[in-house]
Amino acid sequence: MTLRRQISMVMMALMASSAMACHKYVLVPTPLDFIANQRPPEILVTRHDGTRYSMSGPQVFGDTVVGYVNGQYQEIKFTNEGQVRVRQNARAQTAMLLGMGVLGVAGMVYLVTGALKGDAGKELTDCDDDPYGCMMARARP
Repeated sequence: MTLRRQISMVMMALMASSAMACHKYVLVPTPLDFIANQRPPEILVTRHDGTRYSMSGPQVFGDTVVGYVNGQYQEIKFTNEGQVRVRQNARAQTAMLLGMGVLGVAGMVYLVTGALKGDAGKELTDCDDDPYGCMMARARP
């Protein structure tokens, strides 16, 4: 595999993982209070039977939450709805991803600049042009 191909594969893996590291969904202990006070743009609801749905633009009216589920306006009583999760920034994971990215770029620069091309003190010979020199180079410790 060529060096360019290896570099492009590493870059694609870093870009794919970056989408996962910037945000996370956290459980909200008191959904009605949280939605009324924080006004999140979206909530993820898990019902007691295990079904899940996403609601955009939720607002609280008494014990009812209104918003859009799959583009349709919905009013849902939250007396026994289940779990509610909201999207928040994942600062620690994002910082870790950035650190890994910096190390990855530094490693690629190290590879590209030729720092890993054999031992600096040894003379590299072409075995096709000079078979005797090639045998002698291999025989040296």
